[in-house]
Amino acid sequence: MRFPPATSGAVRKVKNPEYQVSGTNAFEITDNDLAVRTIDTAMGVVLQKAAPKAHVVKALNSVWYRTMADPEAFGTPITIPIAGNNAASKENVTKLLNQIGFEAVDVGPIEYSEQIEGMLIVWMNARLNGHAFNYYFRPEDD
Repeated sequence: MRFPPATSGAVRKVKNPEYQVSGTNAFEITDNDLAVRTIDTAMGVVLQKAAPKAHVVKALNSVWYRTMADPEAFGTPITIPIAGNNAASKENVTKLLNQIGFEAVDVGPIEYSEQIEGMLIVWMNARLNGHAFNYYFRPEDD
């Protein structure tokens, strides 16, 4: 399996942890100032295939660094989409997110990390082309 250069070392280091958080995106910026994917699938899927005994959870890859540094600055808890195949690992990641000031919404299995990673591409392309915005998931009130 071929990995993007920036991630190949990290993938080799993943042995069999209880769970692995995938906060990466494989993309590059083109000469036309567009963010494009550099692999045909999601890094969450790549990591899960590279470490099949690990419980990979996709999280934190679509959050702007300023939001990550101070989630309360935006006046409301920020909801982070997560994806993974193991319920206990997703619960652990949810607890971690809560501890650092975020909420989590489980969007499904690790294969759904491709859609989460696509959110960054949309956000990045708008920002690169002068149309910056932020988005925050909020759970519906029952």
